[in-house]
This record gives sequence, structure tokens and C-alpha cells, in this order.
Amino acid sequence: MTDQNLGSLLHDARRHAGLSQAELASRAGVSNPTVRLAERSQGTIGTYLKLVAASDHTVRIARVADPGLMGNHLADVRRRKRMTQRVASKTSGLSLPTVVNLEKRFSGRLALLEAYLALLERKPSLTPNRREEPESRRRRLAPKTNQHSQDVVMTPPRLAEAIVRHFQPTGVVLDPCRGDGAFYNAFPDHVQAEWSEVREHRDFMEWKRPVDWIISNPPWSRLRQFLVKAMQTADDIVFLSALTHYSTKARVSAMRDHGFAMRSFVLCPEPRGDWPRSGFQLGAAHLQRGWAGPCEFVDRIDAWRHTVEIEDQNRTA
Repeated sequence: MTDQNLGSLLHDARRHAGLSQAELASRAGVSNPTVRLAERSQGTIGTYLKLVAASDHTVRIARVADPGLMGNHLADVRRRKRMTQRVASKTSGLSLPTVVNLEKRFSGRLALLEAYLALLERKPSLTPNRREEPESRRRRLAPKTNQHSQDVVMTPPRLAEAIVRHFQPTGVVLDPCRGDGAFYNAFPDHVQAEWSEVREHRDFMEWKRPVDWIISNPPWSRLRQFLVKAMQTADDIVFLSALTHYSTKARVSAMRDHGFAMRSFVLCPEPRGDWPRSGFQLGAAHLQRGWAGPCEFVDRIDAWRHTVEIEDQNRTA
């Protein structure tokens, strides 16, 4: 899928995945008109990336597939062409703030990105994500890719309270996936609590302001995308997820490129009910910018298990 504009690439990716526009919209948590606009190269870059991920494809600009590094790539190409940002602005017809925003945050309008790619002679492409092999054909060293439908799994409020109490965040604290508010409602009164939630038309991928802490249960099928965005937004990140999610080469590389390391991993009891069963250890991973020390593993399973079990019992009673 090359030598096309971004909109037609998305159209082909959706068709390749066997999805209607309505089905893709449902997967990505957006409206049908949003999909139609994106397939005409309209709308925002953040929404486009979300739709591509929902179609089980990956965006690439040359060999760069990490949205968190694409802006840096564009800046490197511009420099190799011996252009300043001001010259690139005048040559492309884009405003200087637009050029800066594309290179620094890789955000903005899709049509403006296409104009800048044309100037830099960079052709985007979408590639299908590698499909899982049958279980019988290989031993599993990583959890199965989560279905998008499994992403809407609410954290038990008592577990969220215990996690927030353990890390004691300060300053501006953001829950990027508020859902029913388990983490957001647990934030202490002395912090400035912020939230986003795509189902309420506040998309974390379009968040602009820096914050001090991000604490949440992110969608596991899009954890890498959320992780990169979180590292661009906060210095301290706490995500409730499986430990193995942080052991892939791509995610280790992304953390290194953004100056982050795992400071601690707090082992958590696995809630019952609809919670996805991966077979891997659940925990609260604390990633911190500039951390150069060892990673501490904290076992809170027994200490927190009764809070989760009591809540599970109350829910089913």
C-alpha cells in the first residue's frame, strides 16, 4: 500500500481488514463521519493513527513505524535537505507553527501532514500487523493480541485506590482512560485531577498540555501507542497491565528513546469476572523519565487481594 495519499491508504487498509466504515468506527470509538473524513485525508493525525491501529495496520514513513519518533524523522529529513524550518514553511506553504508542531509533536491536520511529506519527498505506507500463528504451531512467549472489545474492562475501584495510594502522585495528575472513573475518583484532593475518555469525545491522543503524572488502565491492544503518547506528556507514568507488555524490543526501545525506564512494578491480584486472562503477571508499572536505578518489584498481591475479592463479591451479590 504505497504511492497513495493517506486517505486512500486507510481506505485500502480497512477493506483489507474486511471492515465496513461503521465497523471501523466502532472499533476505534469514533463516529462514521470521522472515518469518511479520514478516508478523504481530512481530520487530525491523532484520529488517523487510531483508525489505522483499529484496522490492524501500522503507519510507516520510510522505516519509521513509531508515531512518537515520526516527528524527529521529518526533522532529520528536512535537515538533510539543508532546509531550516522557516525555509520549509515558505516552500510548502505551511505556517511556521505548523511545521514546528509536525516535527515536535507529530500532531495537527492530516492534510497539512500530506503537504509536508510531499515537500520532503517522503511516501507513507500502511502495513498489515503480523497475524498470530495457531497455538498448536508454536510455544507462546508473549500474550495474545487483545481484541478491541476486551479494552473496555473496568478496574475495580478498590484496586485503583490502592494503586494511587501506593504511588502518592502530586501536581497535575491525568487519567487518560477514565471509563467509570475508578482511578480518577481515587486521585487525592491535593492534586489537580484531569481526565480524557474517547467515549466522551475527549481523546487522549489529542491531549496537548504537559502533566506531572499519568495513572490509568490503558487499552491493552493499543498500549504501545498510549505509552508513547504518555511519555510525551508526563514524567511519571503508572499503567495497570501485564508485565510482559514492557519486555518487547519495540517498547524497550521506545522507552529508551524517550529517556524513560521502569522504576518499579507492583504485583497486583487479578480481578475476577470479565477481566482478560492472559496468563501473565498483572501489575502497576511505574515508568519515570530519567530513572537510572534498578527496577524494584513489589509484591502486593496478598495485601490487596482481599480488597479485590470483597468488591468482586459485592458486584455479584
